[in-house]
Amino acid sequence: MMTKIRLIVFMVFALLVLSGCEYIASFMTRSDMPVEMVEQVEEPAKTLVNPYQQNKVSVSDSVQAQFKRALQLMSESNWSQAETLLRDLIEQQPTLSGPILNLAMVKQQQGDLSAAERYYQQAIATNKNNIAAYNRYAVFLRQQGSFKKAEQYYQQALIIWPHSAETHRNVGILYDLYMGQLANAQHHYQQYLQLRERAPGFDADKTYKQVKGWDIDLGRRLRKRRQ
Repeated sequence: MMTKIRLIVFMVFALLVLSGCEYIASFMTRSDMPVEMVEQVEEPAKTLVNPYQQNKVSVSDSVQAQFKRALQLMSESNWSQAETLLRDLIEQQPTLSGPILNLAMVKQQQGDLSAAERYYQQAIATNKNNIAAYNRYAVFLRQQGSFKKAEQYYQQALIIWPHSAETHRNVGILYDLYMGQLANAQHHYQQYLQLRERAPGFDADKTYKQVKGWDIDLGRRLRKRRQ
């Protein structure tokens, strides 16, 4: 059932990713799933448009189909075939950062961390507005213990687009669990919650409720610290 759900999610977002929407790979989970999981959410208002979405690129049907197939293979953990398709896409469309970002995630899954880091950096260099690339690379850096460097990439993402709910959530996790900066963590959790609440058609889903719980818990911890 979970595989089927993941496959549906990938198919829905495949074409959006290639044309400019943010893509965060929910299949890349670890034992600390709440830390790794960054779900696609509605953004607060049409006037607060992700800059990555403002420069959509038109691509052929064959390129879209190939990218869709690559995502399907990734959802099935078929990393080798996915890599082959993504490399071909990058050769065809070198100015698109989406395939490069996905290739970085494939290499990370394959355990080639050096190549993964190289492709994360390439994805950002290819499109400096790709907020998803900053987020995924920062998570990668955090996993390697490079907390300060991860913080820098989250900060860069927020400079580009301060209304990125998922970036606020991710940097809040970094401050909370890895850097011990509880006040900063709570600030970013609250930013995430506010952005979600302002989104059209807001729904208090599982992720929202989870962050709400973290915010409440941090409030208690901070009050106790002041006593």
